[in-house]
Amino acid sequence: LTCVESVRKKCLFVTDSARDLGLERFDVFRGRAELFAEDAAATKEFDLASSRGVGRPAESLPLIFPLLRAGGLARVYVPLSEVETAEKDGSALGWELVESFGSALAPIVVQSWRKR
Repeated sequence: LTCVESVRKKCLFVTDSARDLGLERFDVFRGRAELFAEDAAATKEFDLASSRGVGRPAESLPLIFPLLRAGGLARVYVPLSEVETAEKDGSALGWELVESFGSALAPIVVQSWRKR
């Protein structure tokens, strides 16, 4: 499991929480998602990548895809106001929307995408 976070305080919290939970093989990359994608793109080692607060899918999906193994899943959090745009952006990038669900408790939709 790898967490990418640019805020030092959040990195420390996640690291401490993982240790307290006894999680093994857990890494925290302190930096922006764009930098992590550049560093890790050659590996294509992840089955799942999730982004929140990175930007619209047109911005986040190109960062995520190089990190995924073949058939890997990208999960993005999309504000309700941007769902239609996100679906157009994802399709234009060659992604297939495989799941979309929301909650009455939060004004977001979680979308799962696979590269076609």
